This record gives sequence, C-alpha cells and structure tokens, in this order.
Amino acid sequence: MTHITLTLSNYLANPISEVIRFLGLMVDSFMNSKFMKAWEKAAEARVKKIIARSTIRELSSLSDTQLKDIGLSRSDITYVAHNGFDR
Repeated sequence: MTHITLTLSNYLANPISEVIRFLGLMVDSFMNSKFMKAWEKAAEARVKKIIARSTIRELSSLSDTQLKDIGLSRSDITYVAHNGFDR
C-alpha cells in the first residue's frame, strides 16, 4: 500500500512530466505502427511517381539529337524515368 501511495504521490507531484512521458510513448507507438509504415510506403511511392513524371516531361522536351547525345531514344524515356539509366 505504501508503494501505491508513493507512486501515486509521484504522479500527482509532477503531472505535466507524466503527461509528456505518456504522450511520448503514444507517439513512439504510433510511429512504429503498421499504419505509419504503410503511410510511409505510400508517400514514397507518390514521390517516385512525381519524380518519374518530371523526368518524362524533361526528357520529352529534348530533341531526338539531344537524346541521342545522351544515349537515349524516345522509346527509352518512360523506362529510364521509372527505372533509372544503366548503360
């Protein structure tokens, strides 16, 4: 009973730090949750799509001669935008 009373008095003596500690545990739990991991994966996929579209737009604006100079043809643009350039 003494332990319970001392523990309770510790919580009452410093309630703000206990609330902050509790919120910290909740945030840690949320950040490691399956939902958060799925959200991060979806966000990463979204960023990759944005980068691929930008790359397609930039490469498509080049002339056939400019593409040839960098070792590409028009038919390579989509592949390179999504998978990178390995030659």
